[in-house]
Amino acid sequence: MKTLFRISLFALMLVLIPAASGAEELKEVLSKLQERYESVTTLQSDFSQEVSSRGMGRPETAKGKVWFKKPGKMRWEYSKPAGDLIVGDGRTVWIYQPDLNQAIEKEIDGAASRMATDFLSGVGDLEKEFEARLADSKGDAWRIVLTPRKESPNVKSLSLEVDKKSFLIKRTAVTDHFGTETRVDFTETSVNSPAPDSLFSFTPPQGAQVVRP
Repeated sequence: MKTLFRISLFALMLVLIPAASGAEELKEVLSKLQERYESVTTLQSDFSQEVSSRGMGRPETAKGKVWFKKPGKMRWEYSKPAGDLIVGDGRTVWIYQPDLNQAIEKEIDGAASRMATDFLSGVGDLEKEFEARLADSKGDAWRIVLTPRKESPNVKSLSLEVDKKSFLIKRTAVTDHFGTETRVDFTETSVNSPAPDSLFSFTPPQGAQVVRP
């Protein structure tokens, strides 16, 4: 179960890390969302995560804190599972699992990772990369469903909940081709706070097994 949870998390991160008429409202939301993230240089947030699928039974849950920094840097620190860590410097992603004494090193490549990196870097274009649909505009957030225009091995569809006041993303939900959904909620989000580059570098602890898929 824990392996499936980590694979689903990594798929989310590679997608990972960053609203007239319905069509006109959707176009406005996407435009303002893009504009908002182009103004962001750093972002940090508390997060909670749930991974579920028909074959899993009870969903797997996790929580912690995440940082993003342009261009394409990210750091996910877990309080549950305690000690788990994911660090990306824009070129390489490290997944450290202290219970296994293992660090997975993977180069960032592929269409899904480019979409995520481009968007967080302010040079992507959601409307070019995805078919978009406004699924819900009630309450304090818009919910947008995005389907990749080019087939992605990790992502069948992506749902974003966008706060109507801040135009920051409150929730992401990624569904893969096997029906597994990875949902992440972001709270206590702040933007453009100092985030030193040292946050986004990683050296495996002495004695840890390094795996390069």
